[in-house]
Amino acid sequence: MYESQFFPDSRYPYQTASAVWIDPRLMRVTLVPGLSEPGGIWPQPAEVVPAQFASIAAAFNGGFKIQDSDGGFFLNGRIAVPLRLGAASLVLYADGALDIGTWGSEVTSTPNVVAVLQNLVPLVDGGQVAASATYYDDRVWGATLGGGAAVARSGIGVSSTGALIYVAGPALSARTLGEALRRAGAVRAMELDMNPEWVTFNFFDHPSAADPSNLLATKLYPQMVRPATRYLAPAMDSRDFLTVMLPS
Repeated sequence: MYESQFFPDSRYPYQTASAVWIDPRLMRVTLVPGLSEPGGIWPQPAEVVPAQFASIAAAFNGGFKIQDSDGGFFLNGRIAVPLRLGAASLVLYADGALDIGTWGSEVTSTPNVVAVLQNLVPLVDGGQVAASATYYDDRVWGATLGGGAAVARSGIGVSSTGALIYVAGPALSARTLGEALRRAGAVRAMELDMNPEWVTFNFFDHPSAADPSNLLATKLYPQMVRPATRYLAPAMDSRDFLTVMLPS
């Protein structure tokens, strides 16, 4: 993984963004169902369990509440919420590869698909930011707290070489998030969760070679509200999230 902070938009130079670049050939990305999003009973718990501590490298937020995402949720052969044609979709495959695109055209169901998380429509497609993602929107790309356009936002994209790119910032407009993903190398991207309580990316270092399950948790940037241990047991999370695991 590589991390960088930058100013993605010269029009709003105070809006800083943080990006993480992940190589899925070396790190494995997995989708974890939350207690209430998507809800239901799953064989895997809504947390990173102690047995995973030695191999966890990072964890980050998923998408909106299902009622607001205008999309579906699929995991390990089970459709929790029906997948919608045209929705922006993060797709994880059995071999560890991943992709992001429009469901039904750029990405679709195949036997080796193990997970699909949908959220709104594509924010970046063909290397271009969606025209509806403006500097002033406070509704189309998610309801903002207090009606402001520049709020904590997060998004995820895929590069032309298949790398995963996560971008977040404490005060980003929908347009600036899209520009940040594009500038970080995403050719296709989708928005994830937003507003301060929900935007979370945590790194987990292993400072002790003798005890790799001993974790040092840190936030991607300090303004993230939730603790760096948010996704670790015993605190189960209400929303779906994604983990980045070290190679076995």
